[in-house]
Amino acid sequence: MDLRQRWVGLDIAKALCVLVMVFIHSSFWLITSQDEVMNTQSFMYPIVTHTTFLGLFPLSLPATAGCGLRLYLDRLQSVGKELEIRTLLKTSAAIMVLGYAMTVLTWGFSQGFEWDVLHFVGLSYLVIGLALKVTTIPVLIIMGLLSMFATDVLRELWASSNTFVTGVLIGNDSGFFFWPFFPWFATLVFGFALAHFFLETKNSRVFQGASMGMGVLFIAFSLWLGDFFLILNPESVWGENVFRPRIGFIIGLMGFFSALVTFGQWLGEKGRWADSDFIQSFSKGILWIYLIHIIVGARLAAYYTRWIPLNVFTALLFSFSLIGFSYLVGKASVILTEKKLRITLVKAP
Repeated sequence: MDLRQRWVGLDIAKALCVLVMVFIHSSFWLITSQDEVMNTQSFMYPIVTHTTFLGLFPLSLPATAGCGLRLYLDRLQSVGKELEIRTLLKTSAAIMVLGYAMTVLTWGFSQGFEWDVLHFVGLSYLVIGLALKVTTIPVLIIMGLLSMFATDVLRELWASSNTFVTGVLIGNDSGFFFWPFFPWFATLVFGFALAHFFLETKNSRVFQGASMGMGVLFIAFSLWLGDFFLILNPESVWGENVFRPRIGFIIGLMGFFSALVTFGQWLGEKGRWADSDFIQSFSKGILWIYLIHIIVGARLAAYYTRWIPLNVFTALLFSFSLIGFSYLVGKASVILTEKKLRITLVKAP
């Protein structure tokens, strides 16, 4: 298959990140009130606090978005086209609107203007697209990665500011701003960079070895700094400890994603894992799985905990049921997308 069309390591990495995301969300919804304060008396609390490393999977999703953007730009280039600002504006706006629609449908209008991952991705795509109109991809990558080192400076500079703009840029403790631009933009650019070198090297063994080596090195550096593992605050599970992390954690997350994609590539080459219906549904259906599992899962969890006694069996039943539902959402998304593509090809001259 054409290199531009397939990166099996990314397919597997995306699927794993989405799968673990659904599992974590489903577990947290069962033992938190208002999706914020965790019940420390629950039997699940010690388990959650000792498995925070699983958070590395969903927190890698912006990096997968960066990979996707770079591969999309390559497909445009392969047919002699360039990224149009008008198209980019529409795409970014659509992503943000979907994000706001999700928060309203899930939490109501009182929290409808939360800044979440879709808003962050939409803004990041717009910034990258505009930057590429005035500079080159290598310069963009360098500047994007270096942007994370501005985080501490900006946090200190705007420490007393609680405006919407500063919330978007650096976050705050209001509970309305997740995924601030600094430092998370660097993780999206890291994915963009990884995909760029994947294309430039034609996924050579040297690239795979360098990716794994870089991953191990970054993780080791993060561990040395003592920043690799998240520490949950039960009073604010999605608060500053998660979304305003230290730079050492961001570096470790980049290493984790690099190693994960490389491991996925090796796994995909050893068998037909990447071609499985399960992997494809979770990988290609990532957007609709994210939107629908949150809208349905968060609301369903409130009724579930009200009527069903919580124990190991009922907790796992809820989580795996939501994973199964998410698989069906992803499968439907893939089928509809392929059907639309077939119709387009038939109509094409």
